[in-house]
Amino acid sequence: MRTVVSTCVALLLGSSPTAAQDTPLFSLGGGIAAPYGTTADTHEVGFQVGATGVFPFASRWGIEINASYVRLPPDPDVALGAIGIDPSTFDAAGGLLEGGYNWTGGVTAGLRVLLRPRRRRVVPNLAGGVGFVGTGVADQRVLYLGDSETYDGDMSENALAATFGGGVEVHLRDGVGAFGAVRYLVIFTDPERMAMMPITLGVSLRLERR
Repeated sequence: MRTVVSTCVALLLGSSPTAAQDTPLFSLGGGIAAPYGTTADTHEVGFQVGATGVFPFASRWGIEINASYVRLPPDPDVALGAIGIDPSTFDAAGGLLEGGYNWTGGVTAGLRVLLRPRRRRVVPNLAGGVGFVGTGVADQRVLYLGDSETYDGDMSENALAATFGGGVEVHLRDGVGAFGAVRYLVIFTDPERMAMMPITLGVSLRLERR
């Protein structure tokens, strides 16, 4: 009876006799972060960096833990309008706007499922997870008509986050590979949530058993 139950569980998870020997995958990467929805009304495309660990528990399933940092610069017209400066006049006078970017850093955890067997050279995947992040707005400095003014940023806020998307791993040699991923990230800030789409390229390393 125990053998029958074990077989059924293996079939449901899509595991194989070698699944227990699957080793963790660690990745480092970076790329652009595109604001989405109402977030795109006040921010421009920024950048992001991150690290990911995937810990397989079946042939195509793994627990994914991701740590990332994202920075979105403000839309200059919106930022200037918020402090009562006409953007066209500001540009004509050679004004300078520094800082004021939104920063987000945190950790999410969830599941990753492979769409092809792990042993293949090119392996697409889907992933999703939830977690907590800290987010805030940096101080903003405005140089205009010979004057310099600094505006305090917002205090940081801790919020729940959710992410989902897909990617592809390309195995190169000896446990080393390259990857690309596109995710949708939503942060449940108050009073209005933020949303963005990080697009990542990077390198990965799979620990080999000796």
